[in-house]
Amino acid sequence: MLEQLIKLYTASMMQDVRSPIPHLAGPPGTNKSGVAQQLANLVGKKLHIVNVARLSPLEIEGLQMPIEENTRLKMLINRLWADLEEGDIVFFDEFMRGFPEVYNGLLDIVTSRHVAGHDLPKVFFLAASNSVSTYDEALRDRLIHIYVPDIRKSATARARVKQIMIDELGMRNHVHFVGAQSRADLAALMRHSQALLVPSHSETFGLVALEGAASDYDLIAG
Repeated sequence: MLEQLIKLYTASMMQDVRSPIPHLAGPPGTNKSGVAQQLANLVGKKLHIVNVARLSPLEIEGLQMPIEENTRLKMLINRLWADLEEGDIVFFDEFMRGFPEVYNGLLDIVTSRHVAGHDLPKVFFLAASNSVSTYDEALRDRLIHIYVPDIRKSATARARVKQIMIDELGMRNHVHFVGAQSRADLAALMRHSQALLVPSHSETFGLVALEGAASDYDLIAG
């Protein structure tokens, strides 16, 4: 998924692609915002997060402020648009939970790159939602759905997230997943280990901890 977003970001910056915009769809806890941050870190740009579900239609562009002794109004542009710099990433979180007036208004700004008399720099827009069950058919040609696998249900997705975490910690050469082992090979691995870590959300004291306690190394369980 991150590789796909890198390609879309590059195309957007080089060819000024404005529509449709990528839309990450997946249940809570699937690291959608984390992927957006990873992308921003990779390209060395700022990530601006907008919670669309909390945005009022009156706040999209900014606020009307009275001036000249309350004789007329002046638009005070939303800081989101004023703070953008070329190459930045704007992440519309909880996109489908917003009012239709809000997400359609945001998409109009994305397409025109113009808001309240202010021209936007060339930036990359990315949206995310927990579900597309309330999908508005009017958005069909304005969003590219990228479905995010649930790491709680997909072993492949869990393995991928583990590897990403290891890479981010700079431990690629120190952490190895050996997979299922025969009893003989498992015993050999334990004999050559210095410590055994047994983290668990539910198991209080299992067989692995007993095997570790019988060996001559430190046991850390929790």
